[in-house]
Amino acid sequence: RGRTPMLFRSGIAIIALACTSSLATQPVQHKPGLHMRGKGSATQAAAAVNQPTAVEIVYVRHGHACHNALKYQATPNYFNLDRLVKRVTFPDPPLTDCGQKLSIANGEILRKKLSAMWGDGTYSVGTSYSLRAIESGLAMFPRGKINPLPYITEEGSGEKPATIEKQKAYLSANNTRSQKAYLSGKKDSRRVNWMAVIEDQDRGVSDYKKFLSFLNLNIRRQRAKSTDKQLRLVIVSHSGFIRKSLSKFVGGACSKLHLDNNEGVKVSHDADLMAKGCEPLNGELKTWYTKKSNAASKEYLCPKDYATCMKKAPDRFGAKKGDKISKWIKGPPWNGAACCTD
Repeated sequence: RGRTPMLFRSGIAIIALACTSSLATQPVQHKPGLHMRGKGSATQAAAAVNQPTAVEIVYVRHGHACHNALKYQATPNYFNLDRLVKRVTFPDPPLTDCGQKLSIANGEILRKKLSAMWGDGTYSVGTSYSLRAIESGLAMFPRGKINPLPYITEEGSGEKPATIEKQKAYLSANNTRSQKAYLSGKKDSRRVNWMAVIEDQDRGVSDYKKFLSFLNLNIRRQRAKSTDKQLRLVIVSHSGFIRKSLSKFVGGACSKLHLDNNEGVKVSHDADLMAKGCEPLNGELKTWYTKKSNAASKEYLCPKDYATCMKKAPDRFGAKKGDKISKWIKGPPWNGAACCTD
C-alpha cells in the first residue's frame, strides 16, 4: 500500500494519543499512546517493527448536532430550499443540548461495552476536527484526552471545521453545559490535544485511505516501543464517512451501515491495517431520533433541546438574534410532552 505524504509544519512528534481507561470506574491509565509524527523516514519506522500487532478500531458517530435537528425535527416542507442550504452550510455545527445529554448517557453505555470487549486494557480516543465530533468525544469519554485527527470529517454536511482558536473559545464558553459529567474537573478545551499542527486544509478532508496511511505510519513507529500485542482506538467521526468508507473498503457487516447518533461499529485489522472483520455494536443506546424505528423516533424538539443552536447561529434556524424558538423546528405535540433534556 502506497503511503500518502503527510504535510506537517514540524517533523517532531506532535500528537500523543492519551490512553483512556476502558473501565469507567478507574482513573485514566497514562500508558504510552500513539505518537503521531510528521515528516520522517517510513522505512526506518517499518524496520523497527519486531513483533506482530493487531489493531481494533471502534468507529462512533457523533451525537445529535444542530444540523441534525434541521433534518430530523424540522417541519415538513419539501420545497424549502433556504432551509436545506442553511442545514448543509451550518457553521461547524455543535451538539444540540439534546445531543449533549444523550452523548453523556451513551458514552457510559459504550464504555461498558468496550470494557466487556477489551478488559482492563487501555485505548486511545480520536475524533474528527469537527466541533460536534470533539464535543461528542469529550462527553462520551470524560476522563481522558481527546485527540482530533485528520482526514475523517464529513464533506457536504455542515461547513468545514472552524479555526482551532474559535473551537477552543466555544468549548471554554460552553463548558458548564456538561461540567457535572466531567469528573476531571478540567475545562473542555484543555482536555483536547490540540498539538496536531497539520496543514489546515487536512482538518476538513474526508479520505479513508489517507487516514489509514496516517495511522499506519505512526502505528509502526510506536510498535517497537510497546509490548502490547493489541492496539485499540476509538474514532468519533460522521455517519457518511463511516458508512461510505467501511462499505467500500471493509464490506461484510460494514456494508450499508446506517448509524444512529453515538452508535458504534468495531473493525478488526491485522498488523498492516488490512481489515479482517466488522462488528456493529448494536443495542441499548438512548436515542431521540433513530433510523431504525419510526415508532421510536421523536420528530420534535422543545426549545431548550436546541437552545445552543439558537444562540450560536439563529439565522440558520430561520430566526433572528435573541429568538428562543425556531419556526422550522417542530415543537412538542401537546402541552406537557416530554423534552429530550428533561
